[in-house]
Amino acid sequence: MIGRSRRALFARWLLGLMLVLPALADAKQLWLIGGADPICSSTEPELCIGSKRDEAERYFQDSQALRANRFRYSDAGRRRLAEFKTWTGGVQRHNAVLAGLDELGPRLRGNAFGESEWHEVLAPIKLGTEEQQLVDDVFQVRPVRRDGGTQREHVFLEASEPTMQAIYRDFVAAAAANPLRKEKSGRPRVVVLTSASTDVFASVDYYLALFEAAGAEAVWLPLEPALIRAGDCADLEALRFFWNGVTSRAAIYPEWAKYQRDFCLHPERLDEVVDSADAFFFNGGDQSLTMRSLQLEPGQFTPLARRLLARVEDGIPLGGTSAGDAVQAGNAAGTIPMISGGTSEHALRFGALAVEANTQLCEINDNCTMHGDRDQLTYLAHGGLGVFTLGVTDSHFHESQREGRLLRLLLDTGTRFGFGVDEATALKAEFSSPDSAQLQVMGKAGVWIVDTAGAKVSSENGDWSASGFRASRLLAGDSARWRDGTLEITLDCGGSAGPARWLPVEDGAFAAAIGDQWSRLPGSAPVAACMRADGNWRYDQAPMRLTRKR
Repeated sequence: MIGRSRRALFARWLLGLMLVLPALADAKQLWLIGGADPICSSTEPELCIGSKRDEAERYFQDSQALRANRFRYSDAGRRRLAEFKTWTGGVQRHNAVLAGLDELGPRLRGNAFGESEWHEVLAPIKLGTEEQQLVDDVFQVRPVRRDGGTQREHVFLEASEPTMQAIYRDFVAAAAANPLRKEKSGRPRVVVLTSASTDVFASVDYYLALFEAAGAEAVWLPLEPALIRAGDCADLEALRFFWNGVTSRAAIYPEWAKYQRDFCLHPERLDEVVDSADAFFFNGGDQSLTMRSLQLEPGQFTPLARRLLARVEDGIPLGGTSAGDAVQAGNAAGTIPMISGGTSEHALRFGALAVEANTQLCEINDNCTMHGDRDQLTYLAHGGLGVFTLGVTDSHFHESQREGRLLRLLLDTGTRFGFGVDEATALKAEFSSPDSAQLQVMGKAGVWIVDTAGAKVSSENGDWSASGFRASRLLAGDSARWRDGTLEITLDCGGSAGPARWLPVEDGAFAAAIGDQWSRLPGSAPVAACMRADGNWRYDQAPMRLTRKR
């Protein structure tokens, strides 16, 4: 017989072994990153940390990396803009834009401008966001290396914030350790989708460089709405304008356009890339574009999308940042929606609307799905990818004051849980079943978990309020365990928490200037909470209220 001390030693050894073993093949692994990743790149050198900035700069110079988009006015571009039969804002606005360009002609002709200077020169025309994008597309200049190839954006990961390095290296390490990995030697293959971008080519080089620097072999899966709808591959550019509202992209990125066209001509290669993946990653931008790249009709995934999602359910890691976070929400029953747009201020006044978000330049293309305020809170009732099955997901959370829109969506749709991920922060989720998961937090800021069970809503004299919902804030090192709808949170207080305490109201507040307040429910009992050294609080299921004054 084994003695008691030896049995205890064996039990501790077995527990330690279980902790270091790779995830089981049937454990679904997700990374939800809140966006605005502080990654050192050739187009954003200000994000390079000081001690490594000079080294990064030398690397960008030696590699002839893309530093910024450039623009040059041309008569051909002016004629291209004049050819549009419809325009955002109507005929008079169209004529005003053309007249403004003509007036600025002497200053524009013969000069190449960086993006900020270009926008400054065009400021007198007062272009709207979509008008500016279209004008930029028409006059953008292809950046060329000395060998004639297109300049590419480069990443210097070692000069990035250490917390972001850790997040992306951890994701690649999970891909390498996954039992489903087919090739055990060499780097794990991360398949990147940039389908959330209006310009699907623009961020390809960035993400490939990022994952290569993090230790992966990175491959681009060139999905976008145009590709999956192209009966004739010669129609890709026209379809891209209809679905994404961008033009002249093949001229700016000829190599990537050819790459995508080859997949269009040989679609079986898309299956091969999906089957070869050790991990998938979805970029930031517009989650509705990602859904239109995976579904021909709302709620109906393409065979390729089903193939990809089946691999994720089997245990191939999936990550995403910003829109790539928000798009992960949903479940097989279709009872968890995907948030697609809107602001807290508008949401608390007017509520949520189940409608597909508009495409860019929908007025020009006559394919608008919604006619109303751009700040309207919108959602897809059937959900997004359907891989994060615990609740609605949102990104850029506290920084973009999205507490109100998430809460309103949950209450309007009868969804119990919501998860808001702050910028430069990741929520890691490992699922053993659709209703059971282990959650962990990495990064600089927090993850907010909202539980609407017991919430009460009132609306009187134009005021709107909700009370009795619970909010938790988790920081790096904190974890949560989900078991069949029951939430258990472990705060990494390091023994410094002491007795249960309350947190400062301002840490849960948002948009106070317009009268909105997410704050403690008066009279509620104290909750477990502790402050990190930087002044940020972590807390466990605090009873809250939110009031929107008229």
